[in-house]
Amino acid sequence: TGTVKIAFESSASSVPTKTHKTNTSLAFKRANAAKEKVIASLVAKGIAKDKIIVLNINSKVRGPKYNGDYKNTSVYKKYQYVTIRVH
Repeated sequence: TGTVKIAFESSASSVPTKTHKTNTSLAFKRANAAKEKVIASLVAKGIAKDKIIVLNINSKVRGPKYNGDYKNTSVYKKYQYVTIRVH
């Protein structure tokens, strides 16, 4: 039948990361991990992989400049996310 069109957007805050080379890399890995999980879930539900169209993957570092206050999670947490839009 039809196709499933999906767009992914992810973000990392400006707080330095020790587990990834850069925050840009972290944001990209978040989006890519979400994409893989969504595709696997759709395929498991019987949707053919060739019917799943990824429109775009947009990943960026967002939020205020890091001020050495990593414990102030209320400032930075809202910039650590993945958004998935189905069209």
